[in-house]
Formats: sequence, structure tokens, C-alpha cells
Amino acid sequence: MPLIAAFSALLRAWLDRAFPAALAPSSSRERADDDEHTRRSIHDVTLEQLGISHWSCHTLL
Repeated sequence: MPLIAAFSALLRAWLDRAFPAALAPSSSRERADDDEHTRRSIHDVTLEQLGISHWSCHTLL
């Protein structure tokens, strides 16, 4: 039984570190900057993928 209890305690400690219950506080300005960066990144990738799709269809003609 002590082995199971020790394993359980280690697993619980690892899960607490891997998935914290509370998020770290951040300012709304930092969050807005992160959201804007993510939006721009998604926008750039979308445009790149549209360009690749567009030019790859020309090789089929």
C-alpha cells in the first residue's frame, strides 16, 4: 500500500504542475497584445495558404 500511496502523491504533484487550477494573472493589455498577435499570425498563414492554393492550381491547367 505505501507504494500505491507514494505513486498517487507523485502523480497528483505532477498533475498540479502540469495543469494548474488557477491561471497566472495577466493584465488586459498583455492579453489584448497576445490576441492581436495571434490574429495577425492566423491572418498571415491564411493568406499564405490561399496563395499556395492559387498558384498550385495553375500547374494543373
